[in-house]
Amino acid sequence: MTSSTHIEPFEAQSINSTSFAARLGHGLGKLFLATKNKAKSKYQQVTLGINQSLEEEEARRFFEVQMALDAQAEDYEQLLVEQRKHWIKKTVLFCFLTLFLGSAATICVLYNYVIF
Repeated sequence: MTSSTHIEPFEAQSINSTSFAARLGHGLGKLFLATKNKAKSKYQQVTLGINQSLEEEEARRFFEVQMALDAQAEDYEQLLVEQRKHWIKKTVLFCFLTLFLGSAATICVLYNYVIF
């Protein structure tokens, strides 16, 4: 055995036998291959359909989750805006109240200082 880079291609021998068993075997082999190919193609079609429906379902669920998250984010932003408005109102009210009380206290002190 010598190592050679030249490889001869394999050639299948044709059926030269004309016996009944050889023809029957050849016919059954063709039938088996045709059946196998049909089953394989049907399996691939069914698998492709299942995969496609799974992808569509996943996309639909992703869209639903994204919509729910967007709605939650919008509600949370609205809640923050309302809280800010509430605290701004309280702060402004407290500032005016302290300004009024400070002014009243100053007037009272000056009034008492001038009178006495």
